[in-house]
Amino acid sequence: MGNEFSVRHPGRAIGYTFKHPARYFLVELGERGRESFSGRSLPMWQIVGRKRLPTPLHPTSKATLKDKKLLAGCSDDANLGLSDGAEPTGFRFFLSSEERRTAMDVQCAVITAAGPQQHRLPLQRFVDPQGEEKTALQIIVEEVTAAGVEQVCVVVRPGDQPAYREAAGDDARLLTFVEQPQPRGYGEALYRAASFVGNRPFLHLVSDHLYVSDEPRPCAQQLVQAAREENCAVSAVQPTRENMLPYYGTLGGRLMAGRKNLYEIENILEKPTPTQAEQSLLVPGLRAGHYLCLFGMHVLTPPFFGVLEKCLEHAGDTPISLSPALAQLAGCERYLALTINGSRFNTGVKYGLLMAQLALAFHGVDREEILARLVEMLAK
Repeated sequence: MGNEFSVRHPGRAIGYTFKHPARYFLVELGERGRESFSGRSLPMWQIVGRKRLPTPLHPTSKATLKDKKLLAGCSDDANLGLSDGAEPTGFRFFLSSEERRTAMDVQCAVITAAGPQQHRLPLQRFVDPQGEEKTALQIIVEEVTAAGVEQVCVVVRPGDQPAYREAAGDDARLLTFVEQPQPRGYGEALYRAASFVGNRPFLHLVSDHLYVSDEPRPCAQQLVQAAREENCAVSAVQPTRENMLPYYGTLGGRLMAGRKNLYEIENILEKPTPTQAEQSLLVPGLRAGHYLCLFGMHVLTPPFFGVLEKCLEHAGDTPISLSPALAQLAGCERYLALTINGSRFNTGVKYGLLMAQLALAFHGVDREEILARLVEMLAK
């Protein structure tokens, strides 16, 4: 057989790639067909066998083996019934609910705010649903902390840190700032946060969107919960009219069996034309003329930075968006899309600030007052 093959859970499609020669002994067959994972850095996995992983292992990371003895008693790969490109047979991966929650314990977030046309938008002031005046940055930070995030990295342009610290108010204590010296695109801005993220799953939001949930859970909390339950990267999406395609990355995929709002991603294009979308991004079940567009909110795993690095190397000095890297991610690890029960409002488009403020007001304590004032205006 070849020197690389993949193992996937048949239900959750949790993937591992093994290579020879290798360094780590990863898994052995336990009783009743349950595998136990060994690792000092992962105490929630039962320690088995004599060898242990010396470094952290994420469920979507590439792993290597010290030798070919994958299962107890197997001396070579032929005993596993493998052929070129085939998957091992006779065993499956299993993670308990607690293990899945721990594996995707999202405690850090990255907000990109270095775009030349967007970097002043987080400093704009709004009235939030509780009737309190706040900056857009404060509203976004409150969105991520409500999802359980404890540390936030903000990628900014050189010289913007003082204004952002002031705009964050009391939340400034949660923030770490990273600068993007040159405007090399959205993808490179996010890559600047790789050292901050380290080996942790992370929540990512753009700074020119505000979010309004249609349920008690904020939008970011919905997304983080889905990532924990599915134990994989998840991007938030929203069915969007065709005329809005020039503003958003758009994906194609299919609805997961038995789910109403979770999709398996097959393709992603950045701001496609209607013709491109019709040819490769149609999603069965959506209304005619609607596509699944990115929501500006993602839960991503640490290996994503490796994918992003390759995209940046290939692009050279050309600025890149995030969509090409996300499209490659779909081919490297399990990666899903979640339809959020809520709406996103792009503050960087014409009337974007107005529409975002109206949405916040209509979902807040001043709803009736604002509606009455609008009726008066329309009556004139």
